[in-house]
Amino acid sequence: MLENMVDFGVIYSNNHFVGKISNGTLLSFGENLYNDFSKMITRSSTNDGWHAGYKDSYKRIYYVKRINENAVLAVSFYTSELDDVFVRSSSTENIKACITDSTNTIIYSHDFNEAGTKIDSAISERLVLSESGTYIDNEYLIATNDCVDNWKIIQYAPVDVILKEKNEAQYSILLIGIVFALFAALITIFLLEKIITPVTNIVNTLDDEAHTDLLTGVLNKRSFEKYTQETLEKCSIDEKRALILLDIDNFKGVNDNLGHAYGDKVLAGVGDILKRVFNNGDYLGRLGGDEFCVFLNTFDPVTEKYNSYGHFIEEKCSELCRAFNENYTGDDRRYKISASIGVAVFSEHGKSFGELYQCADKALYESKHKGKDTFTIYSSNSETEEKK
Repeated sequence: MLENMVDFGVIYSNNHFVGKISNGTLLSFGENLYNDFSKMITRSSTNDGWHAGYKDSYKRIYYVKRINENAVLAVSFYTSELDDVFVRSSSTENIKACITDSTNTIIYSHDFNEAGTKIDSAISERLVLSESGTYIDNEYLIATNDCVDNWKIIQYAPVDVILKEKNEAQYSILLIGIVFALFAALITIFLLEKIITPVTNIVNTLDDEAHTDLLTGVLNKRSFEKYTQETLEKCSIDEKRALILLDIDNFKGVNDNLGHAYGDKVLAGVGDILKRVFNNGDYLGRLGGDEFCVFLNTFDPVTEKYNSYGHFIEEKCSELCRAFNENYTGDDRRYKISASIGVAVFSEHGKSFGELYQCADKALYESKHKGKDTFTIYSSNSETEEKK
């Protein structure tokens, strides 16, 4: 499918790009590559937009989707690709079909010479009378369908041609109506299948990668903090939430003795452990190095059968410690992996990510001082609760 695309790539604000950006596009856009593609984004709600033509050439149709503040995904294809959508037969040769933009400039027509020109004034005057639908008077039968970004699919024919054979008039009108509806439907399908679907899939993939730590498969630091803070801001004072901070014990020794490749395996394994222990609704993140964090976002005392929220946290941390103790690394599997864990509870120990992190960090270092491979729940009165 992408072989039919002239351009299909990500363009960055410094005009660098990855993917398929044609030499023709690079020469035409020049230093304005990123800026001019960005200007094609016309829909703020979806951060995307359609654009026909560039400068004096109307050979291409462009679709642009913003990925982030410094990158856009740009797609273009030749308007001739639309010829496959509507194949003219002898019975419809008197029907003209075209696509126009918001200024009534023809974007596409079977007559390539019409691209970039204004639609006939006799037709544009009648378009005012019918935004979308069918219009007929003594001279023209016109059917219009609204499309993307105020584009219109327009089909029209002189009435005297349609009614040339009186006995065939009803059949002709019915046929034209069917052709008009089919053409509009095919255009929609073409745009969906050829452009929207692959672009959406790629943007979703890029979006996932932008939020994920690629080594471990959990959220990266920025996204974890963002999602946690946004959730905390929506929580009422009596809702149950907790922040669990963990640090791999003696991780430097693993890197020094076994090498960084083994160290990466350990970190990837931590991501797998967190996914096994915690629920899909919990946030799992890697804050940097061997420091990980979990935001306990799920708790149902009715189904979980815990005596209290504190009991629930203790059980989850104990389960986490056991999961670490079952993991070893190295060629002879003699390096045990463990973690020191600190816990802070919303809203007792803080109401924001920063406040909870500070308390969880203090509890984590208390676990380190008490021999590692354990967890500590922070206490605001400096008395901590430790479990092995």
